[in-house]
Amino acid sequence: MAAGKSNTNYKLILGDGQRFVLRLYSYGDAQREVYVMGLARDLAPVPQEIHRGENWSVFSFMDGGCWKGCPNIPVRRLRR
Repeated sequence: MAAGKSNTNYKLILGDGQRFVLRLYSYGDAQREVYVMGLARDLAPVPQEIHRGENWSVFSFMDGGCWKGCPNIPVRRLRR
């Protein structure tokens, strides 16, 4: 898989043909990333988290490319 800016991703192909992505986090922000993907789930296709460790996650694999159908939705600031 193409190199990321701070995390490392590996495409895993099991013997039965199932495909997954192993994501190794440089800064340990797996929980935050999964939370944000959950917020985006109604707006865009996002992978399902299968399992998570301290600094890694396994996600379902999604075939993809450049998504040009991004909806024009106003963004509001969220408080931390």
